[in-house]
Amino acid sequence: MTPSYYDVLDMATERGVFVDYDDVGWLEGAKGGWFPEYDLILLRDDLTHV
Repeated sequence: MTPSYYDVLDMATERGVFVDYDDVGWLEGAKGGWFPEYDLILLRDDLTHV
C-alpha cells in the first residue's frame, strides 16, 4: 500500500525532518528541495498533497 501524505509527514517528523511550504523563494521554481543543513524539506506552495 502506498503511504498517504500524512504517513510521509509522520515519517519525516520521526526522523527529525521538518516539512514546510516555501514562502521565502528558496526553491527558485523547483517543486521541492532538501536542505540538510536545516533538516528541512521545502515544497512549492501551489502543490497539492497528492
